[in-house]
Amino acid sequence: MRRLKTPPLAADLAARKTATAGPPPRQSATAKYVLERYRASAKETDSAKLLKLRKTAANSLTLLENLAERQALYELDAGAEVQLSPQEMTRRAAARAGLQPPDLQTDFSKPL
Repeated sequence: MRRLKTPPLAADLAARKTATAGPPPRQSATAKYVLERYRASAKETDSAKLLKLRKTAANSLTLLENLAERQALYELDAGAEVQLSPQEMTRRAAARAGLQPPDLQTDFSKPL
């Protein structure tokens, strides 16, 4: 592991890197809590506790995915009519249902 570490940067390079890097990315309270629990149970050997931790992790992942989907649906409901064309709204609704709408780009200038 020591060989994989990079040597520290020179003082002027380190100062330039911190000046251009900007603020560190924020971490949500939920992410901090999950990481703390993960790190606390890193040395756990009891199989029953490990199974319970895996189930908790799976439930947390499902919760996060559902919250992201709910946020997307709120954004869609908040102003889809203003942001999206009727054709795009139809395409997205069909895609959510697993369908593909027919091509509605017909040329009306040609006679049938």
